[in-house]
Amino acid sequence: MAATSKQLPKPAADYCPVVTYKTKYDDSQKMKATEWHGKKDIRVNPNRPVPRVTDETDVILKVTNTCICGSDLHLYLGFFKGMDPGDVMGHEFMGTIHEIGSKGGQAEYVRVPLADVNLLAVPNSLRDEQVILLSDILPTAWWANECARTGKGDTVAIWGAGPVGTLAAHCAQNRGAKRVILIDQYAYRLEHAQKHLPGIEVIDFSKVDTVKALKELCPNGPDCGIECVGIHYVKSWASKAQIEAGLMTDPPDMLNEIIYCVKKGGRIGVVGVYAQDTNGFHIGAFMEKGQSMACGQTPCQKYWPELLKKVEKGELHPEMVITHQLALDDAPYAYKIFNDKLDNCKKCVLHPDWKSTRKAEE
Repeated sequence: MAATSKQLPKPAADYCPVVTYKTKYDDSQKMKATEWHGKKDIRVNPNRPVPRVTDETDVILKVTNTCICGSDLHLYLGFFKGMDPGDVMGHEFMGTIHEIGSKGGQAEYVRVPLADVNLLAVPNSLRDEQVILLSDILPTAWWANECARTGKGDTVAIWGAGPVGTLAAHCAQNRGAKRVILIDQYAYRLEHAQKHLPGIEVIDFSKVDTVKALKELCPNGPDCGIECVGIHYVKSWASKAQIEAGLMTDPPDMLNEIIYCVKKGGRIGVVGVYAQDTNGFHIGAFMEKGQSMACGQTPCQKYWPELLKKVEKGELHPEMVITHQLALDDAPYAYKIFNDKLDNCKKCVLHPDWKSTRKAEE
C-alpha cells in the first residue's frame, strides 16, 4: 500500500526555494520577494534581506524577469508538505550580474550557487521574452521529446496544452514530426496552440472521449505519447477516493490512458510532475504492448547551447506561450489566474521593476 500524504518527505531540491539555507544575507539592504505562507496563500514581502555572495563560485543576480511554473502550482496548492511559511517561490528567472564571488526566483535578487555552470549568457540581440523560458520550460519541452524519442515522420500525441505541452508540440514539429495531436480540456489553451502552431490537431476531452477520438485520428495509435500534466490530472472516481483516503498520492489515470492509446512498441515521455506513490498503474498492458517509457527532471544545462541557437535562428519561438506580464507586486493575483485558468492565462512573467497598476484598474 502506498504511503499516506502525511508521510511525504520534504520536497526534492528542485522544489525548494531558490534561496537556500546556506545563503548569507545583507540585513542592511531589503528587497521584494514572493513568499509561500500556506495553501493558496502567496504574499509579496518588501522587506526581505538581499542575498550575499556566500561561496567563491556564487553570483548574485538582479532579476529582470521571473515566471510562474506549473510545478510552482504544486507548492501553491499544498501538494508537497515540506514548505515553511516565508519560503521564497520560483525557479524560472533571468537577470543581470550584480555581484560575483572570487571565482566567478521570484525576488529582486537571487543567489546562484556554482554560477560557472548554472548560468547561461544570452546575447543582447534577443529580447528577454525570447530567452526567459530557457530557464526551465523550453528545455523541459525538448526533454519530453528526447524521452519519447520523437523524430522525422512520427505521429506525436501530447497530453496537456499548458505552456510545457504547447512548447513540446512546437519542439516535436521542429524535430520533424509528421503529425502532432494536442489533448486538453480547456478550449482557450487549444485555440491558443492552434493559432501559434499551424498544422497541429487537437482533442478537447471536455467534449469527446480521448481514447475514441484518438483512435479515429490514428487507428493504430500514435508513435509517441508525451505526458505534460502529472498529479493535477485525476479522472477516475477510484483515484479520487484513494487520494482522499490517503492511500496514494499520485493518480495513474493519465499514464494509463497514454499506455492504452500509444501504439504497440511506441515510446512515451513523461515530464509532468509526480510526487511519490500510485496504485493501479497498468504495468501489464505496458509490458504486453512492448512500449518504452522515459521520464525525469530535465537536465536544462545540457540543452541550453542547442536551444539558444534554435531561438537565435528563429526555429523556436518560446515567447508565444506568454500571455500575461505583471509586476512582481501582483504575484498573488498572477498565481490565482494561472491556477484557476482565469483570463485565458497560459504563462505569466513577473517584473520586479514594474509598478503595479491593478489597484488603479480596480
